[in-house]
Amino acid sequence: MGKIKMKKNIMGFGAGSLLFLMQGVAFADIQSYENFAKNPKNIQSLDKAFDEMKKRNNAAHDSKDFRTSLQYWANIHGYFAKDLSTDPNAKVLKDTIKNKVGDCFSEAFENKSKEEIELCITYTKYYTAIRNQTVSDDKIAQDVWGSCPHGSDMFLPWHRLYLHFFNKTLKKASGSTEFQLPYWKYEDNYDGETFSVALPTQFTKPASSVYSQYRTKGLNTGQQRITAYMNGKGDGVDILASNAFEAVDFFSKEKNEKGIKGFSNEIEGNPHGMMHCGVGANCIAPYIGLVPAAGNDPIFYLHHRNIDRLWQKWMETKSNGEEITLEWVKNNLGMDPAWFEKEMIFVDENGNKVTVKVADAFSPEYMPKYDDLDLKNTEHSLGALKAISSPLGSHESFDLKSTAILGQMPEKINLAAPAKNLKFNLNNKPAESFLKLENIELKNNPLLTYGVYLVNKENSKKSYLMTFSYFGVDEGGHGHHSGAKLNDVQLNISDNLKEIGATNFDQLQLIFKPTDLTTKPVFTQQNDAGITIGKISFYSKPLKE
Repeated sequence: MGKIKMKKNIMGFGAGSLLFLMQGVAFADIQSYENFAKNPKNIQSLDKAFDEMKKRNNAAHDSKDFRTSLQYWANIHGYFAKDLSTDPNAKVLKDTIKNKVGDCFSEAFENKSKEEIELCITYTKYYTAIRNQTVSDDKIAQDVWGSCPHGSDMFLPWHRLYLHFFNKTLKKASGSTEFQLPYWKYEDNYDGETFSVALPTQFTKPASSVYSQYRTKGLNTGQQRITAYMNGKGDGVDILASNAFEAVDFFSKEKNEKGIKGFSNEIEGNPHGMMHCGVGANCIAPYIGLVPAAGNDPIFYLHHRNIDRLWQKWMETKSNGEEITLEWVKNNLGMDPAWFEKEMIFVDENGNKVTVKVADAFSPEYMPKYDDLDLKNTEHSLGALKAISSPLGSHESFDLKSTAILGQMPEKINLAAPAKNLKFNLNNKPAESFLKLENIELKNNPLLTYGVYLVNKENSKKSYLMTFSYFGVDEGGHGHHSGAKLNDVQLNISDNLKEIGATNFDQLQLIFKPTDLTTKPVFTQQNDAGITIGKISFYSKPLKE
């Protein structure tokens, strides 16, 4: 929450204590999992809490016990059902299986390696853990199940309030009055040699209630790690949310002149969606790889706790020392007054229905206090891209039409021909360079996604741009996965051009490299599967000083 100034030794708690006082009640700071795990009692409480909530999965579905089960809370986020006429907020399981792993047993798969076939069978079997649910006549379930608002300005406040009531439920199940759900600070599990992230150890132990077998194969055993981007190195999950921290606005449907949408838009894509895919088999299998099943994996809640922490950090950065209050938020997030009055429905720790508003997400009762809002990146400042100018100056625009990125080999697009005779430094004034990818669609059930790089052919220098995320794409729709659309991409590449020593476009290549977001990819890609891009554009804009 906002900065809270304390005098030393109030009721015995110093200013540096992990407790703070508000409205006469002491609340524990929310810790990173690494700090949380230093106390064995915390691990015991966490295990006990998730174990108890899992046991309640078998309670009568019209009971309050079931409304405090892990399954029920997973269903609030999303769920599968047979009939969308009775469960309009659900997804269709059989369609999702077809869309995600339907090609695993096609004729084209017969020539795959034994390891790859086994992996595909494994991920297909993951779906046997999913059961169709129905709200039936449960009026509370009708109100709360499948209510997660991805892709909207409600994404962050909804998850904050969702976690608030989930934490109260988990705390009661733990039996500990001091329990607080920790957050997964990704960089605590980062390896700088392989540019990758592992799961916290406790979550990989089969005897623990926070373990799930339904994750990227090899992740629980340490044979696999998740590819990560940090401080300009690596690729995949942007674990510090560096791109999101370039955002000045909270939410925006359109990119600004820097190629950045709002903080909410950016962080929802990466690291949020990308980490879902990193843990969840590149988002082709449950649990956490699919929106309707994600809440069945305990790591999901720590993942979202960290996304909320990053949001709080962004607001702290934007506030420049001012206390984060509802009044400050109304004056600085740029949201319409009606937004703050939007209602959301959850259940409390006793299984009772509760109704809250967006405004509550910024009140002392609901706004979390984290033990560490400092990221391991000293360059975080909102809108930092404003100081970067392109080494190519102001240049003419050019387009590449309808490009197919297919198969298992990196796709290389040379820019020499389309950029031939392109004029640079048109007015001798500083400018920024941009890359835009439009009308992006999946084609024929790709098992791999693609990382995008800008390469200087003359000196072989390479700069990472982004990776496509499949999280939430065409889950249980009524069509085939082929043709599912991804969001358009607009990137400011000025810094990337500097990084690789570019002096003209003739030197450059765009490379699309297949990846499953692991350090040791197993899957290959069929030659007709991948993505298509309707239009690739390069252009410049004057630098605003």
